[in-house]
Amino acid sequence: MRMLIATAAIVVAMTAAAPTAAGQRQRVFPVDAAPALGDSFPTVPIAFPGGVKVYRDVTYEQIPEYRPQIIDIYVPATKGPHPLVMYIHGGGWMSGHTRQSGALADFPKVLASLAAEGFTVASLEYRLAGEARFPAQLQDSNAALRFLRAHAAEYRIDPKRVGVWGGSAGGHLAALTAVTCRNTMLDPKAATDGCVQAAVTWYGVYDFAGMAAGGSAPSKLLGCDGACPADKTAMVSPVTYIDSKDPPFLLIHGDDDHVVPVTQSRIGAAALRKAGVPVETLYIPCVDHSFIGKTLAATRAATLKATNATFDFFHAKLGVPHGYVGVDMFFVISGYLITSLILKDYSSPEGFSIVQFWERRVRRIFPALLVVIAATLVAGWFLLLPSHFEKLGESVQAQAAFAGNIYFWMTSGYFSNEASTI
Repeated sequence: MRMLIATAAIVVAMTAAAPTAAGQRQRVFPVDAAPALGDSFPTVPIAFPGGVKVYRDVTYEQIPEYRPQIIDIYVPATKGPHPLVMYIHGGGWMSGHTRQSGALADFPKVLASLAAEGFTVASLEYRLAGEARFPAQLQDSNAALRFLRAHAAEYRIDPKRVGVWGGSAGGHLAALTAVTCRNTMLDPKAATDGCVQAAVTWYGVYDFAGMAAGGSAPSKLLGCDGACPADKTAMVSPVTYIDSKDPPFLLIHGDDDHVVPVTQSRIGAAALRKAGVPVETLYIPCVDHSFIGKTLAATRAATLKATNATFDFFHAKLGVPHGYVGVDMFFVISGYLITSLILKDYSSPEGFSIVQFWERRVRRIFPALLVVIAATLVAGWFLLLPSHFEKLGESVQAQAAFAGNIYFWMTSGYFSNEASTI
């Protein structure tokens, strides 16, 4: 009997799996009205320290006859909206990718660290000179910003606070993106684009005159057979477009650069200043292109100096306070409350007594104080970056000075028993 039941079950299962009477199994899938060119593969974010989520290879533009143009997007843990910083890679307009920059050994970690400080960060792929001539690269940069602004809610972006950053060829494109806002001669789709509010360039090209010799990367970018004519070098040069409406700039360059001479950043800085644009410069001595020094230690020092200056510039220009501000506020508020309690007891008729203060004040709030201290330590662990711990030290020193001033006021008779109303 059991054998009969098992055999029947097998027959039923085979019948269910068999083709229909027409000899075909019916399979149903979604179908569009037109060819579906988008990438529908699931996008699963990758987790980085600090709660940062990274969306890899997001398609921001699909142009016929070209590969999909993609971008990596690093999103902070907090809900935002956050300022956007878009990085544009170098490589002589002929190579490079979103996840490398100079001598930084783990550039995605660098971008994730910037995101952990309160920025949505994007890293751009664009059409290289071997794929398309200029101004395709600028058009891709604009298209990426257009896409990110259109998806501001999804990636927690504040579209009114946008910065661009790039190195070498990417520095050139970052500068050009910043100074050609809504230029429809270079980008017909740019008429209603939003402009950027800050720009950082590392060893970027600002004036192509003299840099487009035959066979060079600039010549390939422009499609010149030999030396490029003046009108073409002017068209691709950021200095051509600089005016007073441009955003603040930070230019960083090694003064021994043999690939892109430091004079390029000096030319760019001079043109920006002449137009009345706020500009800061950092010229690092004795380092070559990509901040490569004569020793590993020199390379490391120059690279970290440039990176920290870049982070701080975006904090200042895009309005993101450093993580230690919250800890400062804790010290200020707690210091004020404790000082108020001390002064209240000090001004009482019987005067101040540390024993009475302990019994009447500290013991009552001690459990709550422990909770506040623990919460502050936890917040500090997640909010403070190693490069900012010295700021916490400055905060503690400031609170110590504040306490010293209070002690002076108390012992000098500034607060009398009759006058105090604290």
